[in-house]
Amino acid sequence: MGAPDRLILMAVTWVFAVSPTTLHGQEQVPHALPGRIMGQLIDAATSEPIVDAEIRLLGTALQRSFTDGSGRFSFPSVARGVYEIEVRHLGYGSGRELVNVPEGETVHLELGLEASAIALDSLVITVDARPSRLADVGFIARQRAGWGDFFAGEDAVGWKIEHNLLSIPRVEVTGRAERRVLIRHPLFGPCIPEVYLDGILQRWAEGNITAVVAGLELDAVEVYRGITTPPEFQSSLASRPCGAIVLWRKTY
Repeated sequence: MGAPDRLILMAVTWVFAVSPTTLHGQEQVPHALPGRIMGQLIDAATSEPIVDAEIRLLGTALQRSFTDGSGRFSFPSVARGVYEIEVRHLGYGSGRELVNVPEGETVHLELGLEASAIALDSLVITVDARPSRLADVGFIARQRAGWGDFFAGEDAVGWKIEHNLLSIPRVEVTGRAERRVLIRHPLFGPCIPEVYLDGILQRWAEGNITAVVAGLELDAVEVYRGITTPPEFQSSLASRPCGAIVLWRKTY
């Protein structure tokens, strides 16, 4: 596959879901059911779990996950297709492997990554002891949990915000001068997500992303749809949550 190539597919299994065409012995109208990827990343030599590795699912829309203390990672909602998984870790370098995700099924992966020696020549490292703001507000923990879509750094700047929003299934951006976000709820149709800025609900926004971000420099964006929305981003007035767009400003 060419460099990088140190990722080793150790094992793969599928857990088959019930097909909607054979439910209760009756023929049903087929639906495109998302699949799921559950995996573990280990050291190929020692079989020890590799912690805090970044896992990227490369396809029509980039998805990210991070390995936990057991080396486990997940992508809870993946459209049917063949994807390339990219793994990155400072002590191991990077590697890639292909995975086929059938419709409505769970793919279990065990990936092994070989350690790589990194030569450092006249490198001076300065450590900033201040805690990360995104970690303080829970962004990193929610990103690792993998229940939403997350954009940070350059991906949260200017026109890229709308571009990334449009890459998320069931998310629409409408209007011209005022760009409003809508989420297509599977039961209730299009609905307006709540908008939070620095953790504070913007009740006036009504999905108007243009008005909220005008003149601001953003550090990160979180997007949630339906019941996967964390409780802290569901207003007390929401009886059936549509979702939430959570914006975090840069701090200097």
